[in-house]
Amino acid sequence: MRAEFFKELYYRELERKEHVNNRFNWTVGIFIIFIGANIYCLNLMLKLNEIQWAMKLLYGCTTLGMFAASIFLAIPLWAKKVSHLPLASQLNNHYSNLRNHYANEENIDKLVNEAFNNYLVDIYIPCTESNTNLSDEKMKMTSLGNVAMIISLVFLLLTYVVIAPSEADQEELYKVLILEGGETHAGK
Repeated sequence: MRAEFFKELYYRELERKEHVNNRFNWTVGIFIIFIGANIYCLNLMLKLNEIQWAMKLLYGCTTLGMFAASIFLAIPLWAKKVSHLPLASQLNNHYSNLRNHYANEENIDKLVNEAFNNYLVDIYIPCTESNTNLSDEKMKMTSLGNVAMIISLVFLLLTYVVIAPSEADQEELYKVLILEGGETHAGK
């Protein structure tokens, strides 16, 4: 009964880990889109003849926010090991060793099963705690990365709002020559 409880906790934590990983993957995908938007805004800014101080300040805040988000999202990627149960062969060997140990006892099956269940509980508890701590840390860093990306996005939008009018003024007008019956007419 006790082993079943901890077994259930262990497998629920593995399911939670998958949920946390999916959320993290979505966050990284959105972060990559923000990087593209940041580079697009930089390209617009570099095309301008005159770059205003507000553009530089807002774009600097955007880049700083993206850098902070990248750090928060990189931390969970370090090689932190997920705790797993021992291999089936190791568990079977331990069970066989317990049977050999209690071979001379009257209630061998009861003693072996009780000792084996206690052994499983002793394995499930640290594995579950380790996986819970890893998932909690990953969720925390993902949330901090999300906050940094939202702040960065606000600065990116403000940067674009400042750049857009200057970009519109920079557009070059082209003259089109229209040929009709051999005559050249200049268009506006």
